[in-house]
Amino acid sequence: NKMAIATKKEEEIIMKIYRAIYDEIGVDIDTLISDGTTKKEMWFLNYYLPIERQEEIILTILKTEKLSKWKKASIRMTILLGSAPKG
Repeated sequence: NKMAIATKKEEEIIMKIYRAIYDEIGVDIDTLISDGTTKKEMWFLNYYLPIERQEEIILTILKTEKLSKWKKASIRMTILLGSAPKG
């Protein structure tokens, strides 16, 4: 049972989605990464964006990517269970 590891391309897509989600609420995630905010536990709970809007952003970006349905579903779950704002 091999654990799924994101490829470089998938990591870039995940970051693209996080940037779009945080941009929606006026937050620059690259700044949060560089200033160390994202190293703090549960930092993303300080932000809010309705889950429906997060889903729209995720699906809009994934539609433009050539990936299998399984990979798209995997990326979607990675985002929603990862460091997305509370919804």
